[in-house]
Amino acid sequence: MEQQKKHTVEILIGVGYIILFCLVIATGTAFFAATISSQPPETINVIATNLPPRFPTPGFDAAVLGLQTFFEDDFSNNENNWRKPTDGTYIAEVRDGELFIQSNMNDSFLVAKCGDCPLMRDAYFLQADLRTTEATNQLFGVVFASSWFHTEIETCYVFTINTESKEYGLFHYKNESWSIRMLGVSDLIRSFPEKNKLSILANGDTVQFYINEEFLESYTQTAEKFHDGSFGFYVNSEDYELVVDDLVVKLLGDEQ
Repeated sequence: MEQQKKHTVEILIGVGYIILFCLVIATGTAFFAATISSQPPETINVIATNLPPRFPTPGFDAAVLGLQTFFEDDFSNNENNWRKPTDGTYIAEVRDGELFIQSNMNDSFLVAKCGDCPLMRDAYFLQADLRTTEATNQLFGVVFASSWFHTEIETCYVFTINTESKEYGLFHYKNESWSIRMLGVSDLIRSFPEKNKLSILANGDTVQFYINEEFLESYTQTAEKFHDGSFGFYVNSEDYELVVDDLVVKLLGDEQ
Protein backbone atom coordinates (compact mmCIF):
# COMPACT_ATOMS: atom_id res chain seq x y z
CA MET A 1 0.00 0.00 0.00
CA GLU A 2 2.82 2.42 0.78
CA GLN A 3 4.42 1.73 -2.59
CA GLN A 4 1.10 2.35 -4.36
CA LYS A 5 0.63 5.67 -2.51
CA LYS A 6 4.18 6.69 -3.38
CA HIS A 7 3.55 5.89 -7.05
CA THR A 8 0.33 7.92 -6.99
CA VAL A 9 2.13 10.93 -5.53
CA GLU A 10 4.80 10.77 -8.24
CA ILE A 11 2.12 10.73 -10.92
CA LEU A 12 0.37 13.75 -9.40
CA ILE A 13 3.67 15.64 -9.21
CA GLY A 14 4.38 14.84 -12.89
CA VAL A 15 0.94 16.04 -13.94
CA GLY A 16 1.51 19.23 -11.97
CA TYR A 17 4.78 19.91 -13.80
CA ILE A 18 3.03 19.39 -17.16
CA ILE A 19 0.24 21.82 -16.22
CA LEU A 20 2.80 24.38 -15.01
CA PHE A 21 4.75 24.04 -18.28
CA CYS A 22 1.57 24.59 -20.33
CA LEU A 23 0.69 27.69 -18.27
CA VAL A 24 4.17 29.15 -18.85
CA ILE A 25 3.86 28.64 -22.63
CA ALA A 26 0.35 30.14 -22.73
CA THR A 27 1.44 33.18 -20.70
CA GLY A 28 4.47 33.78 -22.94
CA THR A 29 2.37 33.51 -26.09
CA ALA A 30 -0.19 36.01 -24.78
CA PHE A 31 2.54 38.47 -23.79
CA PHE A 32 4.20 38.23 -27.23
CA ALA A 33 0.88 38.78 -29.01
CA ALA A 34 0.11 41.82 -26.85
CA THR A 35 3.54 43.30 -27.54
CA ILE A 36 3.16 42.92 -31.34
CA SER A 37 -0.31 44.44 -31.38
CA SER A 38 0.82 47.46 -29.34
CA GLN A 39 3.64 48.38 -31.76
CA PRO A 40 2.90 51.23 -34.26
CA PRO A 41 2.48 50.21 -37.92
CA GLU A 42 5.49 50.47 -40.19
CA THR A 43 5.94 54.02 -41.51
CA ILE A 44 5.40 54.40 -45.26
CA ASN A 45 7.56 56.91 -47.12
CA VAL A 46 4.71 58.88 -48.71
CA ILE A 47 7.04 61.36 -50.34
CA ALA A 48 8.96 58.64 -52.16
CA THR A 49 5.94 56.63 -53.27
CA ASN A 50 3.48 59.37 -54.24
CA LEU A 51 5.09 62.62 -55.30
CA PRO A 52 2.56 65.47 -55.61
CA PRO A 53 2.06 67.24 -58.97
CA ARG A 54 3.45 70.72 -59.48
CA PHE A 55 -0.11 72.01 -59.54
CA PRO A 56 -2.86 70.73 -57.18
CA THR A 57 -5.08 68.83 -59.63
CA PRO A 58 -7.74 67.87 -57.03
CA GLY A 59 -8.42 71.59 -56.54
CA PHE A 60 -9.26 72.16 -60.21
CA ASP A 61 -12.63 73.87 -59.61
CA ALA A 62 -11.53 76.07 -56.73
CA ALA A 63 -8.08 76.95 -58.04
CA VAL A 64 -8.93 77.50 -61.70
CA LEU A 65 -12.60 77.91 -62.43
CA GLY A 66 -12.94 80.42 -59.60
CA LEU A 67 -10.37 82.79 -61.14
CA GLN A 68 -11.48 85.96 -62.83
CA THR A 69 -11.94 85.65 -66.60
CA PHE A 70 -9.29 87.46 -68.64
CA PHE A 71 -10.68 86.78 -72.11
CA GLU A 72 -13.69 84.92 -73.47
CA ASP A 73 -15.60 84.36 -76.69
CA ASP A 74 -19.05 82.77 -76.87
CA PHE A 75 -19.10 83.35 -80.64
CA SER A 76 -22.37 85.22 -80.57
CA ASN A 77 -20.62 87.47 -83.12
CA ASN A 78 -17.18 87.90 -84.68
CA GLU A 79 -16.10 90.84 -82.55
CA ASN A 80 -12.72 89.17 -81.92
CA ASN A 81 -11.99 89.04 -85.64
CA TRP A 82 -11.50 85.37 -86.43
CA ARG A 83 -9.68 85.84 -89.69
CA LYS A 84 -10.91 84.72 -93.07
CA PRO A 85 -7.96 84.43 -95.46
CA THR A 86 -8.30 86.08 -98.84
CA ASP A 87 -6.55 83.22 -100.64
CA GLY A 88 -9.28 80.72 -99.74
CA THR A 89 -6.94 78.29 -97.97
CA TYR A 90 -9.40 77.83 -95.13
CA ILE A 91 -12.75 78.95 -93.74
CA ALA A 92 -13.24 80.53 -90.30
CA GLU A 93 -16.82 81.60 -89.81
CA VAL A 94 -18.82 82.56 -86.74
CA ARG A 95 -22.44 81.50 -87.04
CA ASP A 96 -25.22 80.25 -84.77
CA GLY A 97 -23.18 80.97 -81.66
CA GLU A 98 -20.18 78.81 -82.67
CA LEU A 99 -16.93 79.09 -84.63
CA PHE A 100 -16.67 76.84 -87.70
CA ILE A 101 -13.20 76.11 -89.08
CA GLN A 102 -12.32 74.04 -92.13
CA SER A 103 -9.21 73.69 -94.26
CA ASN A 104 -9.45 73.88 -98.04
CA MET A 105 -5.99 72.43 -98.58
CA ASN A 106 -5.55 68.69 -99.11
CA ASP A 107 -3.10 67.03 -96.69
CA SER A 108 -2.27 70.33 -95.03
CA PHE A 109 -2.78 71.33 -91.41
CA LEU A 110 -4.42 74.57 -90.37
CA VAL A 111 -3.95 76.87 -87.36
CA ALA A 112 -6.76 79.39 -86.93
CA LYS A 113 -6.44 82.40 -84.62
CA CYS A 114 -8.28 85.64 -84.09
CA GLY A 115 -6.93 89.07 -84.85
CA ASP A 116 -8.08 90.59 -81.57
CA CYS A 117 -7.20 87.78 -79.18
CA PRO A 118 -4.60 88.78 -76.55
CA LEU A 119 -0.95 87.82 -76.84
CA MET A 120 -0.25 85.86 -73.67
CA ARG A 121 2.67 86.80 -71.42
CA ASP A 122 1.59 85.46 -68.00
CA ALA A 123 0.62 82.02 -66.72
CA TYR A 124 -2.93 81.18 -67.75
CA PHE A 125 -5.69 78.60 -67.98
CA LEU A 126 -7.48 78.12 -71.32
CA GLN A 127 -10.61 76.09 -71.98
CA ALA A 128 -12.88 75.53 -74.99
CA ASP A 129 -15.51 73.09 -76.27
CA LEU A 130 -14.56 71.29 -79.49
CA ARG A 131 -16.55 69.00 -81.79
CA THR A 132 -16.74 68.07 -85.45
CA THR A 133 -19.71 68.16 -87.80
CA GLU A 134 -19.08 64.56 -88.83
CA ALA A 135 -17.24 61.54 -87.49
CA THR A 136 -13.53 61.59 -88.25
CA ASN A 137 -10.36 59.73 -87.30
CA GLN A 138 -8.27 62.86 -87.84
CA LEU A 139 -6.66 65.00 -85.15
CA PHE A 140 -7.90 68.37 -83.94
CA GLY A 141 -7.16 70.48 -80.89
CA VAL A 142 -5.84 73.60 -79.16
CA VAL A 143 -2.78 75.61 -80.20
CA PHE A 144 -0.71 77.52 -77.63
CA ALA A 145 2.72 79.15 -77.20
CA SER A 146 2.70 80.02 -80.88
CA SER A 147 4.63 82.73 -82.72
CA TRP A 148 3.98 84.09 -86.20
CA PHE A 149 5.78 85.98 -88.93
CA HIS A 150 3.07 88.01 -90.63
CA THR A 151 0.52 85.32 -91.63
CA GLU A 152 2.93 82.37 -91.42
CA ILE A 153 3.25 80.35 -88.23
CA GLU A 154 6.85 79.85 -87.08
CA THR A 155 6.46 77.73 -83.96
CA CYS A 156 3.70 76.37 -81.74
CA TYR A 157 2.57 73.56 -79.46
CA VAL A 158 -0.62 71.63 -80.21
CA PHE A 159 -2.73 69.58 -77.79
CA THR A 160 -4.76 67.17 -79.93
CA ILE A 161 -7.37 64.44 -79.57
CA ASN A 162 -8.80 61.76 -81.88
CA THR A 163 -12.42 60.94 -81.04
CA GLU A 164 -12.33 57.62 -82.95
CA SER A 165 -9.19 56.05 -81.44
CA LYS A 166 -9.43 57.96 -78.10
CA GLU A 167 -5.82 59.05 -78.56
CA TYR A 168 -4.35 62.33 -77.36
CA GLY A 169 -1.02 63.98 -78.03
CA LEU A 170 1.24 66.97 -77.62
CA PHE A 171 3.17 68.09 -80.70
CA HIS A 172 5.73 70.82 -81.33
CA TYR A 173 6.02 72.61 -84.66
CA LYS A 174 9.24 74.46 -85.48
CA ASN A 175 11.33 75.05 -88.60
CA GLU A 176 8.56 73.53 -90.73
CA SER A 177 8.78 70.16 -88.98
CA TRP A 178 6.91 68.34 -86.20
CA SER A 179 8.15 66.55 -83.10
CA ILE A 180 6.12 64.39 -80.70
CA ARG A 181 6.26 65.33 -77.03
CA MET A 182 3.44 63.25 -75.55
CA LEU A 183 1.14 60.42 -76.72
CA GLY A 184 -1.52 58.38 -74.97
CA VAL A 185 -5.01 56.89 -74.94
CA SER A 186 -7.81 58.01 -72.61
CA ASP A 187 -11.45 57.10 -72.06
CA LEU A 188 -11.99 60.72 -71.05
CA ILE A 189 -12.31 61.52 -74.77
CA ARG A 190 -15.93 61.43 -75.89
CA SER A 191 -16.91 60.01 -79.27
CA PHE A 192 -18.71 61.87 -82.05
CA PRO A 193 -21.11 63.68 -81.98
CA GLU A 194 -20.43 64.81 -78.39
CA LYS A 195 -18.34 67.85 -77.52
CA ASN A 196 -15.00 67.55 -75.77
CA LYS A 197 -13.93 70.29 -73.36
CA LEU A 198 -10.17 70.70 -73.76
CA SER A 199 -8.21 72.68 -71.18
CA ILE A 200 -4.58 73.64 -70.70
CA LEU A 201 -2.86 75.23 -67.73
CA ALA A 202 0.34 76.88 -68.99
CA ASN A 203 2.76 78.08 -66.35
CA GLY A 204 6.45 78.52 -67.06
CA ASP A 205 8.16 75.31 -68.10
CA THR A 206 5.15 73.11 -67.24
CA VAL A 207 1.79 72.69 -68.92
CA GLN A 208 -1.09 70.57 -67.64
CA PHE A 209 -3.80 69.06 -69.80
CA TYR A 210 -7.44 68.33 -68.99
CA ILE A 211 -10.20 66.62 -70.95
CA ASN A 212 -13.80 67.28 -69.94
CA GLU A 213 -12.54 68.89 -66.72
CA GLU A 214 -10.60 65.79 -65.65
CA PHE A 215 -6.82 65.92 -65.24
CA LEU A 216 -5.05 64.02 -68.02
CA GLU A 217 -1.30 64.55 -67.91
CA SER A 218 1.40 67.18 -67.50
CA TYR A 219 4.51 67.96 -69.49
CA THR A 220 7.65 69.82 -68.41
CA GLN A 221 10.50 71.15 -70.51
CA THR A 222 13.30 73.04 -68.83
CA ALA A 223 13.63 76.73 -69.78
CA GLU A 224 10.48 76.65 -71.95
CA LYS A 225 7.79 79.30 -71.47
CA PHE A 226 4.54 77.58 -72.37
CA HIS A 227 2.49 80.61 -71.32
CA ASP A 228 4.25 82.90 -73.81
CA GLY A 229 2.66 83.48 -77.24
CA SER A 230 -0.71 83.36 -78.94
CA PHE A 231 -3.35 80.64 -78.97
CA GLY A 232 -5.78 79.21 -81.50
CA PHE A 233 -7.20 75.98 -82.88
CA TYR A 234 -5.75 73.18 -85.00
CA VAL A 235 -7.30 71.29 -87.91
CA ASN A 236 -5.38 68.34 -89.34
CA SER A 237 -6.95 68.03 -92.80
CA GLU A 238 -9.83 69.09 -95.05
CA ASP A 239 -11.84 65.95 -94.24
CA TYR A 240 -13.92 67.54 -91.48
CA GLU A 241 -15.20 70.83 -90.08
CA LEU A 242 -14.15 71.79 -86.56
CA VAL A 243 -16.67 73.60 -84.33
CA VAL A 244 -15.51 75.64 -81.32
CA ASP A 245 -17.57 77.17 -78.54
CA ASP A 246 -17.22 78.76 -75.08
CA LEU A 247 -13.59 79.85 -75.25
CA VAL A 248 -12.39 81.10 -71.84
CA VAL A 249 -8.95 82.29 -70.68
CA LYS A 250 -8.12 82.97 -67.00
CA LEU A 251 -4.88 84.44 -65.67
CA LEU A 252 -3.07 82.61 -62.86
CA GLY A 253 -0.70 85.42 -61.95
CA ASP A 254 3.05 85.72 -62.37
CA GLU A 255 4.95 82.84 -63.92
CA GLN A 256 6.65 80.34 -61.63
